[in-house]
Amino acid sequence: MGVETALGVAAVGSVVNMVGSFAQANQQKKLADKARDAAAQAVREARAELETNYMSSVTLPTKAYEAQREAIGQQAADLMMAGVEGDPRGAGAIASQIMAARTKAEQDLMAQIQKDEIERQKLIAGEESRLAGERSSISLQEAGGAALAARDAAIARARAQENAFGSIADFGQTAASIFGGEGYKSGGPGKE
Repeated sequence: MGVETALGVAAVGSVVNMVGSFAQANQQKKLADKARDAAAQAVREARAELETNYMSSVTLPTKAYEAQREAIGQQAADLMMAGVEGDPRGAGAIASQIMAARTKAEQDLMAQIQKDEIERQKLIAGEESRLAGERSSISLQEAGGAALAARDAAIARARAQENAFGSIADFGQTAASIFGGEGYKSGGPGKE
């Protein structure tokens, strides 16, 4: 009776190991799914952050340009007034010189504005290029991470299933020794 009890306990132990191994395989799958979901959420957040090109919100300093334009106009008016007060006969000659200088100053200002705008556009394009590179990097990391996570989960699950099937084999061997070994008669185990 002691041998059959020991064999029965061994059989129960094999069943418990088998159930535990299958439960562990299921737990590994759940953990892998949870990690995959968390990684996907992190990637979505990172991509959303990289969608905004903050350089495009940078504007040219229009108030500074307007102040410079006003200063050019005021300077021209002051020079014109001084020319008229000094010698009214030369006012026409002075006026044309002042207007030419004013036109040149405004052209220089417009050229500076255009140069600044071109530089701003270069900065925006450079930032967009950097963001595109970051988005691409995230996609590659996501693909690599997903492949690694899937591989690790598959390995862990396979190990747990291997343990479970090993427990099934142990159970089968134990059952065979209880029911197929010596001492088994038609009346059941231990009945001779």
